[in-house]
Amino acid sequence: MDTGIDIYDYTDYRKLLKDYYERKRAKTGRFSYRLFLRCAGFRATNFLSLVINGKRNLGMSSVQRFARVMGLAPREKLFFGSLVHLNQANTPLEIEEALNRLAEFREFREARKLDGELDIYFSQWYFPVVRELVRVEGFSERPAWISQKLAGLISADQAREALDTLQRIGLLKKNDAGKLELSDSHLTTDHEPKSSTLAQYHYKMMEYGQRQLRASPRQREISALTMSLSPEQFQEIRKRVRDFQSDIQKFLANNKNGRPAAVCQLNFQLFNFSTDGGEKR
Repeated sequence: MDTGIDIYDYTDYRKLLKDYYERKRAKTGRFSYRLFLRCAGFRATNFLSLVINGKRNLGMSSVQRFARVMGLAPREKLFFGSLVHLNQANTPLEIEEALNRLAEFREFREARKLDGELDIYFSQWYFPVVRELVRVEGFSERPAWISQKLAGLISADQAREALDTLQRIGLLKKNDAGKLELSDSHLTTDHEPKSSTLAQYHYKMMEYGQRQLRASPRQREISALTMSLSPEQFQEIRKRVRDFQSDIQKFLANNKNGRPAAVCQLNFQLFNFSTDGGEKR
């Protein structure tokens, strides 16, 4: 790519297009949406802007045209197509398939190593669950016990893999008595997933959240609130959700009464059914 951008650093093709356009324009001083689209064989003058802003999607023929204008090599074209497939996927299965397709690119895997230990931590949905299970009253390091405690959602081999990995990356450790314990009380990440690994973790947790609709109401709290919001209200609610999450983290860090009896998952979901509802203009 003639702008010096490394395509394998991206998990969002719209962000890639935006960065490409801005760098190309800064480099030449004459580049425009109209010129890009004309080179790609489009008559429309605003299609690129609509795609970058999430108001239009790319079809496969458009993917090839865009890739040609950006000067992508054959392998980069395949990767760009995979990014488009990921960002436009509509179901958890489509998303998982797209993420697996991205993981086949060695260059992408190497770029994601920058995310370090947290990327490994979230690479399997059950790693965080097993880590928190260590704090539960009566915890046993036996993989078969862990599998049974998690209602068979993971196998004994997966439980053993989790224990080994969590110790290897330093998130579990042996105390003076030879028992496993957490190396830090709590972990948190940026509010927005920055890697495909973290995104896949969130999708998997949402999938398990759907299953809990069949559980006893005493074992869950699932509710919904449908609202009409201005962009300013949307951003304020996003902030309040994040503040609430931080309050929960502080509460758990400061409240040491009693030993945990169960591992629980708390998910936050706030999204638009309509376009532009949460964007600041």
